[in-house]
Amino acid sequence: MLCLVSHFLTAQLSCLGSNSGIGFALVKTLAASPSVEKVYLASRDLSKGHEAQQALHNQGLKKVAFVQLDVTDPASVGAAKKTIEEADGRLDVLVNNAGV
Repeated sequence: MLCLVSHFLTAQLSCLGSNSGIGFALVKTLAASPSVEKVYLASRDLSKGHEAQQALHNQGLKKVAFVQLDVTDPASVGAAKKTIEEADGRLDVLVNNAGV
């Protein structure tokens, strides 16, 4: 998986399927980048998503936000979109790491 953020000085990103494995590692790497403004950690499972976010916050990566998202559920997609729009107004990059 490759995620490029080239022309944004500061970027808002979301990584789907990111409460463990490759997605979690990608969120951690992006959150450590000075050019990334915020990273949304997206997960279907509410408790696992919050646990993953807290683990990153405990490592000093405070720009990680959690959003619950099940890509197979249109209502969940709509709710995640609304959450991000209300909080930040935009999402520059979305990385689909969700196993469907």
